[in-house]
Amino acid sequence: MNHLWEKIFPQVHLALVGLDADDAGKVGISWPNYRFDDNRRSIGNKLRLFAEKKEQLESLNLISLLERLSDYVHVRSVAAVPENVRFGYFYRINIGESRNKLAKRYAKRHDTTEESALKRYPVDNRIRRKEPFIRLQSMSSGDKFKLIIGFKDEPAEVKGSYNKSYGLSFAGTPATVPIF
Repeated sequence: MNHLWEKIFPQVHLALVGLDADDAGKVGISWPNYRFDDNRRSIGNKLRLFAEKKEQLESLNLISLLERLSDYVHVRSVAAVPENVRFGYFYRINIGESRNKLAKRYAKRHDTTEESALKRYPVDNRIRRKEPFIRLQSMSSGDKFKLIIGFKDEPAEVKGSYNKSYGLSFAGTPATVPIF
Protein backbone atom coordinates (compact mmCIF):
# COMPACT_ATOMS: atom_id res chain seq x y z
CA MET A 1 0.00 0.00 0.00
CA ASN A 2 2.87 2.40 0.70
CA HIS A 3 3.80 2.59 -3.00
CA LEU A 4 0.31 3.95 -3.71
CA TRP A 5 0.67 6.60 -1.02
CA GLU A 6 3.88 7.69 -2.78
CA LYS A 7 1.72 8.51 -5.83
CA ILE A 8 -1.42 9.78 -4.06
CA PHE A 9 0.00 12.03 -1.37
CA PRO A 10 2.06 14.32 -3.66
CA GLN A 11 -1.20 15.13 -5.46
CA VAL A 12 -2.92 15.91 -2.16
CA HIS A 13 0.08 18.05 -1.23
CA LEU A 14 -0.19 19.99 -4.51
CA ALA A 15 -3.89 20.56 -3.90
CA LEU A 16 -3.26 21.83 -0.36
CA VAL A 17 -0.47 24.24 -1.31
CA GLY A 18 -2.64 25.46 -4.19
CA LEU A 19 -5.38 26.71 -1.87
CA ASP A 20 -5.83 30.45 -1.79
CA ALA A 21 -4.59 32.38 1.24
CA ASP A 22 -8.03 32.47 2.89
CA ASP A 23 -8.33 28.67 2.91
CA ALA A 24 -4.68 27.70 3.55
CA GLY A 25 -4.29 25.83 6.83
CA LYS A 26 -8.01 25.08 7.11
CA VAL A 27 -8.00 21.55 5.67
CA GLY A 28 -7.07 18.68 7.97
CA ILE A 29 -6.20 15.09 7.10
CA SER A 30 -7.13 11.81 8.72
CA TRP A 31 -6.11 8.21 8.13
CA PRO A 32 -8.92 6.34 9.94
CA ASN A 33 -7.15 2.98 9.60
CA TYR A 34 -3.83 4.25 11.00
CA ARG A 35 -2.15 1.58 13.15
CA PHE A 36 1.00 1.78 15.19
CA ASP A 37 1.58 -0.89 17.78
CA ASP A 38 3.78 -3.91 18.41
CA ASN A 39 2.09 -5.92 15.66
CA ARG A 40 1.37 -3.41 12.93
CA ARG A 41 2.69 -0.18 11.43
CA SER A 42 0.50 1.29 8.71
CA ILE A 43 -1.27 4.50 7.80
CA GLY A 44 -3.97 2.29 6.32
CA ASN A 45 -5.82 2.34 3.04
CA LYS A 46 -8.13 5.31 3.53
CA LEU A 47 -7.61 9.07 3.63
CA ARG A 48 -10.16 11.63 4.72
CA LEU A 49 -9.94 15.40 4.41
CA PHE A 50 -11.88 17.79 6.64
CA ALA A 51 -12.74 21.47 6.42
CA GLU A 52 -15.35 23.75 7.93
CA LYS A 53 -16.85 24.56 4.53
CA LYS A 54 -17.76 22.19 1.72
CA GLU A 55 -16.35 24.68 -0.81
CA GLN A 56 -12.88 24.41 0.75
CA LEU A 57 -12.81 20.68 0.02
CA GLU A 58 -14.31 21.05 -3.44
CA SER A 59 -11.69 23.67 -4.36
CA LEU A 60 -8.98 21.03 -3.89
CA ASN A 61 -10.18 19.44 -7.13
CA LEU A 62 -8.86 16.04 -6.05
CA ILE A 63 -11.00 14.11 -8.52
CA SER A 64 -9.09 15.55 -11.47
CA LEU A 65 -5.70 15.48 -9.68
CA LEU A 66 -6.11 11.77 -8.90
CA GLU A 67 -7.71 10.86 -12.23
CA ARG A 68 -4.66 8.97 -13.51
CA LEU A 69 -4.85 6.76 -10.41
CA SER A 70 -8.56 6.00 -10.83
CA ASP A 71 -7.91 2.23 -11.02
CA TYR A 72 -6.59 2.40 -7.44
CA VAL A 73 -8.32 5.39 -5.85
CA HIS A 74 -11.98 5.99 -5.06
CA VAL A 75 -12.83 9.63 -4.36
CA ARG A 76 -16.19 10.23 -2.71
CA SER A 77 -18.20 13.40 -2.68
CA VAL A 78 -18.18 15.67 0.34
CA ALA A 79 -20.33 14.37 3.19
CA ALA A 80 -21.19 15.45 6.72
CA VAL A 81 -19.30 13.97 9.68
CA PRO A 82 -21.44 11.45 11.56
CA GLU A 83 -22.36 12.03 15.18
CA ASN A 84 -20.55 10.40 18.11
CA VAL A 85 -17.10 10.18 16.56
CA ARG A 86 -13.82 10.22 18.41
CA PHE A 87 -11.16 12.86 17.79
CA GLY A 88 -7.43 12.80 17.34
CA TYR A 89 -4.67 14.52 15.46
CA PHE A 90 -2.03 13.48 12.97
CA TYR A 91 1.31 15.25 13.07
CA ARG A 92 4.68 15.16 11.34
CA ILE A 93 7.60 13.64 13.20
CA ASN A 94 10.85 15.35 12.28
CA ILE A 95 13.97 13.24 12.78
CA GLY A 96 16.56 15.85 11.90
CA GLU A 97 19.01 15.80 9.05
CA SER A 98 21.45 13.15 7.95
CA ARG A 99 25.15 13.64 8.45
CA ASN A 100 25.55 14.04 4.68
CA LYS A 101 23.14 16.97 4.61
CA LEU A 102 24.77 18.56 7.65
CA ALA A 103 28.21 18.18 6.08
CA LYS A 104 27.04 19.59 2.77
CA ARG A 105 25.62 22.65 4.51
CA TYR A 106 28.78 23.08 6.63
CA ALA A 107 31.02 22.84 3.55
CA LYS A 108 28.99 25.46 1.70
CA ARG A 109 29.01 27.89 4.62
CA HIS A 110 32.66 27.43 5.60
CA ASP A 111 34.30 27.15 2.18
CA THR A 112 35.59 23.61 2.62
CA THR A 113 35.03 20.26 0.92
CA GLU A 114 32.18 17.94 1.77
CA GLU A 115 34.71 15.18 2.52
CA SER A 116 36.43 17.24 5.20
CA ALA A 117 33.12 18.46 6.57
CA LEU A 118 31.95 14.82 6.95
CA LYS A 119 34.73 14.36 9.53
CA ARG A 120 32.85 16.79 11.78
CA TYR A 121 29.87 14.40 11.76
CA PRO A 122 31.31 10.92 12.24
CA VAL A 123 28.02 9.31 13.28
CA ASP A 124 24.50 9.70 12.03
CA ASN A 125 22.78 10.76 15.27
CA ARG A 126 19.25 10.79 13.92
CA ILE A 127 16.77 8.86 16.00
CA ARG A 128 15.33 5.91 14.13
CA ARG A 129 11.55 6.12 14.25
CA LYS A 130 9.15 3.25 13.79
CA GLU A 131 5.95 5.17 13.08
CA PRO A 132 4.26 4.82 9.68
CA PHE A 133 5.60 7.01 6.91
CA ILE A 134 5.14 7.99 3.29
CA ARG A 135 8.25 8.19 1.13
CA LEU A 136 8.15 11.46 -0.84
CA GLN A 137 10.36 13.48 -3.14
CA SER A 138 10.68 17.24 -2.82
CA MET A 139 9.43 18.94 -5.96
CA SER A 140 11.75 21.89 -5.40
CA SER A 141 15.05 20.20 -4.48
CA GLY A 142 14.47 16.66 -5.74
CA ASP A 143 15.55 15.25 -2.36
CA LYS A 144 13.82 12.09 -1.17
CA PHE A 145 12.54 11.99 2.39
CA LYS A 146 10.17 10.17 4.70
CA LEU A 147 7.09 12.00 5.92
CA ILE A 148 6.80 10.22 9.27
CA ILE A 149 3.30 10.45 10.67
CA GLY A 150 2.33 10.27 14.33
CA PHE A 151 -1.14 10.12 15.82
CA LYS A 152 -2.63 11.00 19.21
CA ASP A 153 -6.16 10.54 20.49
CA GLU A 154 -7.85 13.56 22.03
CA PRO A 155 -10.84 13.34 24.38
CA ALA A 156 -12.66 16.20 22.63
CA GLU A 157 -12.54 18.28 19.48
CA VAL A 158 -9.84 20.96 19.43
CA LYS A 159 -10.18 23.69 16.80
CA GLY A 160 -7.09 25.15 15.20
CA SER A 161 -5.12 25.31 11.98
CA TYR A 162 -3.28 22.64 10.04
CA ASN A 163 0.01 22.55 8.20
CA LYS A 164 -0.59 24.26 4.86
CA SER A 165 1.49 21.72 2.95
CA TYR A 166 0.31 18.41 4.37
CA GLY A 167 -2.90 19.06 6.31
CA LEU A 168 -1.30 17.71 9.48
CA SER A 169 -1.70 19.17 12.93
CA PHE A 170 1.14 20.90 14.72
CA ALA A 171 2.33 18.69 17.60
CA GLY A 172 2.63 21.62 20.02
CA THR A 173 -0.76 23.14 19.24
CA PRO A 174 -2.93 20.30 17.99
CA ALA A 175 -6.03 20.73 15.86
CA THR A 176 -8.08 17.57 15.83
CA VAL A 177 -9.93 15.74 13.08
CA PRO A 178 -12.84 13.32 13.44
CA ILE A 179 -11.85 9.65 13.44
CA PHE A 180 -14.47 7.27 12.07
